[in-house]
Amino acid sequence: MFYERFIQLCDENSEKPTNVLKAIGASSGNLKNWKAGASVKSDILMQISEHFNVSIDYLLGKTDTPNSKESINNQNTTINGGVQAVKSPVTIGTTLTEIQFDEMTAELIRAFQSMSFVDKMEVMNAVLKKTKMKGNG
Repeated sequence: MFYERFIQLCDENSEKPTNVLKAIGASSGNLKNWKAGASVKSDILMQISEHFNVSIDYLLGKTDTPNSKESINNQNTTINGGVQAVKSPVTIGTTLTEIQFDEMTAELIRAFQSMSFVDKMEVMNAVLKKTKMKGNG
């Protein structure tokens, strides 16, 4: 799936795949390997993600939503006076794949992942407001 997404992004942006690889300092020989189904190295994957401003999950075919990172990477934003967006990801000590969720929680996570950045910030503000109200009352 990665190879198809990479070629698609190159086409959509009117760029030659070999030129993209050259721009990020990767060998054009990777194209043949990827087409054959070889894995892409994480550092190259990250650079391609940044080059096209799409998520790694999109490149790997885990989602059909490109999830533009521009709003997160290029600005700090406060939505409705609440949560401040940060430029770097936050790690909470374990990965989501290591945690067992009930079906409702899993559905909530899937819905959240498909939201725009602004919608995610609004949801976070609502959650924080709700949890503060519970803690005070």
